[in-house]
Amino acid sequence: MKVSIIGNAARNIGIATAADLALAGHEVSLCVPENASEQFSTVMDGKGVLVQGDVKQLSAGTTGFANFAYAGHDEKTALEDAAVVILDLPLPELSTRFANLVDHLPREAVVHVQSYGCWAAAMLGRVAIVAGRNDILVTEAKAPTIAARFDGSVVTAGVLRRKLEISTTRISQIGDALARLNALFPDFIAASSVLQTSMENVNLMVHPAMSLLGCAMFERAELANETIQFYRDANSPGAGLLADALDAERAGVCRAYGVRHQGLPETLSATYGATGEDSYTTVASCSAYQSLPPMKPDIWREWILDDVPFGVSPLVLLGDQAGVPVNLHRAIAEIFGVLLGIDPWAGPSLEQLGLKGSPAEVVSRMVG
Repeated sequence: MKVSIIGNAARNIGIATAADLALAGHEVSLCVPENASEQFSTVMDGKGVLVQGDVKQLSAGTTGFANFAYAGHDEKTALEDAAVVILDLPLPELSTRFANLVDHLPREAVVHVQSYGCWAAAMLGRVAIVAGRNDILVTEAKAPTIAARFDGSVVTAGVLRRKLEISTTRISQIGDALARLNALFPDFIAASSVLQTSMENVNLMVHPAMSLLGCAMFERAELANETIQFYRDANSPGAGLLADALDAERAGVCRAYGVRHQGLPETLSATYGATGEDSYTTVASCSAYQSLPPMKPDIWREWILDDVPFGVSPLVLLGDQAGVPVNLHRAIAEIFGVLLGIDPWAGPSLEQLGLKGSPAEVVSRMVG
């Protein structure tokens, strides 16, 4: 299958996905931004990348040199005749970048957003409609399929997430999307709607509590020029209690919109095979988290700059719209707004996401 990978954001999901799919025998074109020329010079010169690591963490089930049909900066060339387009773009730039791409997308393409961001399908689905591209299906999951490291010439497999549920704003056509995507990701299954996938977003659940209660520790590490292991150092019993309380509050919003509620422990069990009685013990048992290499101490800022305006704040707006108390999530948004010097409410509005209206109206629009 012809696949186009557009972008490679900070977590290197784009290059990892491209390499895995190329090893699986697909015809993969990779388009990276021009400001990443130095990082990708070896890939572009050799039209491919070496893949190493645990084969169990690769869809292809093998390692070796992954050959790309195209590797460069020209989006039009990368998109030509692609049946599936996979995006790995910074969340704040996602809508604008997609708007610039949309006229060049092949007819009836399936566009899958391979990132951790909430409401990606809702955002881009609206952009496609405004552009008159009702033939495009935009899909999302609660997490990307793969985590890996990239050093400029080698992709090292990290974690392969299995049995991810995907959705689209035109949920009646999810079967069409799956028919295409299952050729690439055989264990993708259908979610009920983008309400489910975005309100079950993994980072929405796991980052806020640990980032808030751990930020002083992270800042001390930053001042000392030290690294951190986020999911070990910040996973305290108190952070677990706050995560559980946020889970319980989110459950009320899920109920209001008729969405299944899956808590953080259940999500980590389904996604990574972790076990535990609550958020604290489940994160502690999650080998995918605990085996991550040391990180720069300000990584939490990068994560929360996405998680709050695109995840926490829309959840608060949905709760307010439905008359459901969301005091903890509102406090999280406001406190991080102060700590990061941002307007936590500057992300997409419910109107921009197609989520404005009574819960019944929103459900009808998203589920049909």
